Amino acid sequence: MPAAAEFVLALQTMVARWFDVFDPVVVTSGHATVASTLRACPSQGRYRLLKLLSEVAVGVARAHGVTAEYI
Repeated sequence: MPAAAEFVLALQTMVARWFDVFDPVVVTSGHATVASTLRACPSQGRYRLLKLLSEVAVGVARAHGVTAEYI
C-alpha cells in the first residue's frame, strides 16, 4: 500500500520537475484496487474496525474528490 501511494505521488513529481510547464505532458492514475487483511479480537473490536474502515475510506476519497467502494 505505501508503495502504491508513493508511486502515484512520484508520477506527479516526475511531471512537475522534469517537464517544462508548456510541455503537454499528463499522467493520470485512473484505477487502483487495494486489498487488506483485518484482524481483531474480541468480536466487538472487529465490528468497530469494519465500521471505521468504511468511514475512513469514504472520508479520504471525498477529501480528494473521488469515490471509494468498500466491499
